[in-house]
Amino acid sequence: MYAEVIVNMAQLNSAFDYAIPSEMEGAASIGSLVEVPFGKQTLQGVIIHLRSETTVENVKAIHAILDTQPVLSQQQIALARWISDSTLTSLSACLELMLPPGLSQHADTLYQLVPGLQINSEELSGLQKRIISKLEERGPLRGRQLQHSFKHVNWKASMQSLQRRGWITHQAVLPPPKARQKTTQVARSLAPIHADIQLSKNVAVHTRRMSVLQFLKQQEQATEIPWIIAQTGAKREDILYLQSSGYLEIVDQETIRDPLHHLSPQAESTITLTEQQDQIISALQSRLATDEFSEPVLLHGITGSGKTEIYLRLTEHVLQQNRQAIILVPEISLTPQTIQRFLNRFGDQVGVIHSRLSPGERYDTWRRIRNAEINVVVGPRSALFAPCPAPALIVIDECHDESFYQREPAPAYDTLTAAIQYGKICQSQVILGSATPTITTLYQAKKENWPLFTLDKRVTTHQVAGMDAAPELPPVEIVDMRQELKAGNRSIFSRSLQESLSKILAKHEQAILFLNRRGAATYVFCRDCGFVLKCPRCNLSLTLHIQSTAGHKNAQLQCHSCHYTRQLPSKCPQCGGNHIRHYGTGTEKVQEMVQSMFPQATSLRWDAETAKGKNAHELLMNRFANHQADILIGTQMLAKGLDIPSVTLVGVILADVGLNFPDYRSSERTFQLLTQVAGRAGRSGLGGKVIFQTFQPDEYAIKCAAKHDYQQFYNQEIQYRQQLGYPPFSRLVRLEYRNRDPQLAAHTAEQMKNNLQGWIDTAGYQETSITGPTPCYFQRINGAYRWQILLMGPDPIRILHEKPLQDWKIEIDPPSIL
Repeated sequence: MYAEVIVNMAQLNSAFDYAIPSEMEGAASIGSLVEVPFGKQTLQGVIIHLRSETTVENVKAIHAILDTQPVLSQQQIALARWISDSTLTSLSACLELMLPPGLSQHADTLYQLVPGLQINSEELSGLQKRIISKLEERGPLRGRQLQHSFKHVNWKASMQSLQRRGWITHQAVLPPPKARQKTTQVARSLAPIHADIQLSKNVAVHTRRMSVLQFLKQQEQATEIPWIIAQTGAKREDILYLQSSGYLEIVDQETIRDPLHHLSPQAESTITLTEQQDQIISALQSRLATDEFSEPVLLHGITGSGKTEIYLRLTEHVLQQNRQAIILVPEISLTPQTIQRFLNRFGDQVGVIHSRLSPGERYDTWRRIRNAEINVVVGPRSALFAPCPAPALIVIDECHDESFYQREPAPAYDTLTAAIQYGKICQSQVILGSATPTITTLYQAKKENWPLFTLDKRVTTHQVAGMDAAPELPPVEIVDMRQELKAGNRSIFSRSLQESLSKILAKHEQAILFLNRRGAATYVFCRDCGFVLKCPRCNLSLTLHIQSTAGHKNAQLQCHSCHYTRQLPSKCPQCGGNHIRHYGTGTEKVQEMVQSMFPQATSLRWDAETAKGKNAHELLMNRFANHQADILIGTQMLAKGLDIPSVTLVGVILADVGLNFPDYRSSERTFQLLTQVAGRAGRSGLGGKVIFQTFQPDEYAIKCAAKHDYQQFYNQEIQYRQQLGYPPFSRLVRLEYRNRDPQLAAHTAEQMKNNLQGWIDTAGYQETSITGPTPCYFQRINGAYRWQILLMGPDPIRILHEKPLQDWKIEIDPPSIL
């Protein structure tokens, strides 16, 4: 037997034939993870096809099979092929999307100093001295370890110089998989206890050992040894003595690393479906019964209309058919609240996958899903690739969110289109849910006649005494901040917002203040010479953050792109002046102003700085939900999914943030964000109010969001798109090139433009246009200069198939062209 293997090397897109040794024939199957020779290296790979003969001469044999079960299903391999073809990415990179971190390993290079050499440090550069010192300190190191130690510098060139001098040797290595089962030693009793047994001549030792046997006799199952010692006061030597004497048995037992072990199902009140919900659930259950899933379903429901309850009822339906459900949410921050609702209904059948889990937790969850021990998977976009044996339902909640598009690392793919394709492969029903579906999604749904269901009324999820009617969407007030300035109000809070905050605090209700900017100030400059402090690697303005440690405040400047940091200087780096000032407003500044203006209120900040820990999102959400804070201040991570009954006020500090970016989706992005954050208010009978503060009150995106009028926004935006020829009236391909040499970056981009024009002319694609090359809006990231070219037309990706695109980043229908 022979196997076609895709080796784990991103730049290769072809399969290679390998012989299956006779002792492996029963274990090798499609989807098996294997170790194979490749030139002078040993690589990992995945078997994608089996055959009984090969045309390859002197075919090499597979070295090892690394898992007793296939790590990928045939459906997952089919999806990986589709992603590879549609994104112009190697199949190897697409297959790796579906493996948990630590299981998939890449070949590496091991570097070590030649022993016994006397190295003259005067001949070395500063970087070479640091490399030598690191190897002397830690011994042989792999390339990835050195990359971690020497970020943002070209250490490989210095390493090659050291190798040419004969001071350092290298060899190819393949690290073993890091992901493996975790085991714990447990003990169980083997022999009955007799009163006259003698376990030691020492009375104290005998008593300890007897207590161990008596404790184990009371246990229904094998018990972990640390727990036995803690409960009986015995020592490990006592346990080993009892084992050697035949009184107990010690075995290794697997310990499941469950990221949900700290959660338990909670009792729910009976939920009465609205007429709209009931009709939609009946229609979708009928579709699930027919197994006709050629197209997705679009569920367009306003905020608070009960979309999640529909997902829950449909999940219950597919579980009764012994199949699985995948529930995708856009943000890790949304996962805890969604997880709890599904956990309440389905208990230990629920699992979660996201990047904040430890490698061990992801590996164990992945194996339990593969074995159908977990049948409901909740998580962000990576959860789509969970190894469900028979998924029947794939839900993408808040399907408009840009986080469903992976931009880096390659492949750059859209979760929506991938999920729709996966639904066809697996015969699964795909449901796209949102209060603000993208213009492209709704247009496609209408054009292709997708089933479209609408929820235009809110449901009652939180009972308030004396109020039985379902809550309404909250009224929105637009405050023109230009008029506030004319009236003498220079605060970041309008008079209306100040008054509204005072009222809700007096009534012991809660408020959310939203600003999609982090930090205390958005840029820092010198008033003497105008010098702006920027990131040396990205050329972006540094953001001021105030960190409090042990009662002391530390002013630090940070780049939100590459995470470069430095202290706030006391003098201008350019002119030496003392007048360093900081301007602009971020969430830290908003919290400072809240504490100053409302000292009696407790505030909580929820942004990337405060939510860094593993369970930080869950802790912050629980604190606010339990009314341990009166005012929640945050960025876009709080704009979706939060359902807190006592939130009666939402204030948007600056509604036009992001509105004026040179991107064709800027207005749509603004409308979606404002509509979503406005939906956090008035979720109970207490009612609610929303205030949009803006310097552009006449912008149609802001006005439509204030009226909760999606249809009006869609009608106006679709006209603009059609006039300009932007998606959905064309498809868009973005090509990006990066290089640390600005002249080389510009020259390479111009060459590619000429190549593209030639390919278009040769193929006769007259409807395809080229825009660029131009520098990207953020021209330099992490030290590399960025240039981009846009292709627009009916099917521009066809032009790029089989073309030399090395070192170019390709994005198909990206959500942003910045």
